[in-house]
Amino acid sequence: VWLGERDSSGRPENAANFRTVTEWLKCEWASFPFVCPATFKNTSISRSKDNVVERRFVVVESDLLNRNEVGAVFRYLMGCGLKLVAIVDTANKSLHGWFKFPEDDEVMEDLRLLLPALKCDPKMLGASQPARLPGAMRAEKRQKLLFLANEEAEAPHCIEKGVVCETV
Repeated sequence: VWLGERDSSGRPENAANFRTVTEWLKCEWASFPFVCPATFKNTSISRSKDNVVERRFVVVESDLLNRNEVGAVFRYLMGCGLKLVAIVDTANKSLHGWFKFPEDDEVMEDLRLLLPALKCDPKMLGASQPARLPGAMRAEKRQKLLFLANEEAEAPHCIEKGVVCETV
């Protein structure tokens, strides 16, 4: 798993940014603001698509939509069969929706066409694109985990009508 700053990649000293989940959980606090929703080769020093071993999640976000609007996008994608597993408040104006990575390649191709039309950032579909890490600081605000699915959850109550609650 990679944690770091956007530029924490590609140099020998960046090997420390690539650790197992067990190793990261031993840390008292993650001081990095970004995480990658993919896993990398054990010997990685670069957050490149060539080093990606597995993509478990796809992250959807928009810098153009407000929270309620992006919540409606999350709900729409759930209606299309994508499984929402987490929502992260980026400590700015946007939310990141983490979805289980689709098994069907056609779904990813559809997302590449659909997300820009929904005013969402298509760069987030990249195999090694960083996303905001919950718990990390961004300026004077903390990035927060607003929702984490359990196995039984169909939809978070906060977006059942396409509206993301401020109080989650």
